[in-house]
Amino acid sequence: MKEKTRIERVEQVTFKTTENPPIEIQYKDLFEIVASKIYLPDKSVLEAFTKYLRSETNQKIFSKLFWYLFCVLFHSQSLINLHGLLSDLNKDISQFFWIMDRSVKDVIANNYHIALSFAVIKVLKRHFPGSKNRFNSEFETNVYELVSEIVTGVKLKPSFLNDKKRKLFPKRRKDIMDFLQSKKEGAKKFKNKRKSLLDSPDMKDLNQPIASSYSSSEDQSICSDDFIDVEPSNIGANTAALGLDDPIFNKKVKRKKHQYSSKVAKIGKRRRQDGSSVNLSF
Repeated sequence: MKEKTRIERVEQVTFKTTENPPIEIQYKDLFEIVASKIYLPDKSVLEAFTKYLRSETNQKIFSKLFWYLFCVLFHSQSLINLHGLLSDLNKDISQFFWIMDRSVKDVIANNYHIALSFAVIKVLKRHFPGSKNRFNSEFETNVYELVSEIVTGVKLKPSFLNDKKRKLFPKRRKDIMDFLQSKKEGAKKFKNKRKSLLDSPDMKDLNQPIASSYSSSEDQSICSDDFIDVEPSNIGANTAALGLDDPIFNKKVKRKKHQYSSKVAKIGKRRRQDGSSVNLSF
């Protein structure tokens, strides 16, 4: 901002129209500074917010807002038509949000009035160094209240506004951004390392099922009709206990029972012919 635009005290300012203001605000430099101090966790939203702050529409809004507040705070008897200025300001703000991308509109709307308030105080301190003693914390809170009411249409509590200001403009923004970046890079490295470990041959071998002393026989067995071992001497009891009423299964069981009976009969006949006792224990 140019040195020639500095005025010692706000009381020394006299003007009749905002078309020819007593100081020249360097909007580009101003919003470069404001944008550099903003902290938002979402990088894409931060980039969009910065773009909108640098736009010509925002510069028009800020110019009208600044001189409206200047008159309200320091020159209440000004000849400027404050009602007309406020009406134009509201139209510009509505248009500004109308053209805004929907994906970032909500976040920007929640923080836009805080950014404008921050910029107003920056300009006052930069252009009116002789009145710095007036720009204390109480004055700054008053500015935040007025701007939020103009932009949002709602009178917000000072405690809420101060909290929003601390979050959007943290004193150690660079440290926070560096910390988040390092955290993001660390998470990425961990993810890549984990993937490489999981893809290694050793890990693939570990993924195979391992027999354990804590594994039950039930966990390791496969039950199907073809592998059921039925005690031939107690076929009826086993079948009833299992509740196997399937006709095909019963047919198989009957066939097996018949084969077993025939085998026993042949063994018995052969033993009798040999004169030996019959032992059917297996």
